[in-house]
Amino acid sequence: MEITDPTYWDSYWATSDKPELRDNDPHYGRHGYFLKAMIRHLGELTGKSIVELGGAMSYKLIAFAKFKQMQATAIDYAPDAVEKSREFYAAHGVDIELDCVDLFSPILDDRKFDVVSHWGVAEHFQDPISVLKRSVDLCAAGGKVIFDMPQMRGPVGWLWKTFSPGRWEQHVYHTDEKIERCFKSLGWQCKRAFWGVPVVYMTPGQNSGAIPFVLHGCQYLLHHAARLGVPYQYGLPYISSSRGFVAWRA
Repeated sequence: MEITDPTYWDSYWATSDKPELRDNDPHYGRHGYFLKAMIRHLGELTGKSIVELGGAMSYKLIAFAKFKQMQATAIDYAPDAVEKSREFYAAHGVDIELDCVDLFSPILDDRKFDVVSHWGVAEHFQDPISVLKRSVDLCAAGGKVIFDMPQMRGPVGWLWKTFSPGRWEQHVYHTDEKIERCFKSLGWQCKRAFWGVPVVYMTPGQNSGAIPFVLHGCQYLLHHAARLGVPYQYGLPYISSSRGFVAWRA
C-alpha cells in the first residue's frame, strides 16, 4: 500500500521551483558525479532506453537524455506535476516521453526498457515488493534496475526524524535484507550502491533554532563541495544521500 497519492505530489511540486540544469553542474551535469556513479554501476549508457518511475521534474532524467543520448521516458501519476514537467523538460531541450499514468497501469504492460529507475519511490510503500516487481517486469532482456532510497538509519536518520518529523512520517524504512529477499523471490539478484553528498540535514526542515541553522549551513557547504571535485560518485552507508541498489536477472 502506498502512503502518498497524486494530490500529495502535486502539492509538493507546486512549491518546488528548480533552476535550469547547466552542462557544468557538478551534480547532474555532463561530467557530474551522478553520471559517473551511474556508469560505474550500469556500464555504458549511450543510446539505451531508460524509464523513470515517478519521473516528474527530474534532473537525473535530463542528464541521461541530454548527456548520454538515452531514450528517456518519465512515468508519473500526478497530473499537475506532469504538466509542469513538460515545460521543465522542454526548456532544457530534451525529448523526454511523459506518461501521466500510475506505474501499475496495464497501459505499460508491453513496454520494455534497458534501464528501469526510480529515485525515492519505494520508501513511500509499506511493502516494496509491488514496486520492485513492476520494475523487473518493465526491464528488457539483459537490462538492469537501479533505484535509491534516502538514508533512514544511523546519525542521518536520527537528525532527519528529529528536525523534519512531518517529512519523516511519509517514508518507510526497508532493510537491505528485505530488498534482497524481494529480488530473490523474483529470480533476480542485487547489490547495494551508495553515492551522493553526505547528509547531515534533510531539507526542507521543520524545526527552527540554532542547531537546525548550523546543520543547514553544513549541508550547504557539503553540497557545494562538489564544485571542488569531491568524488561523490563513491559513497558510504549511513552517510551518502543516496542509498541505492542495482539489480539484474540471476
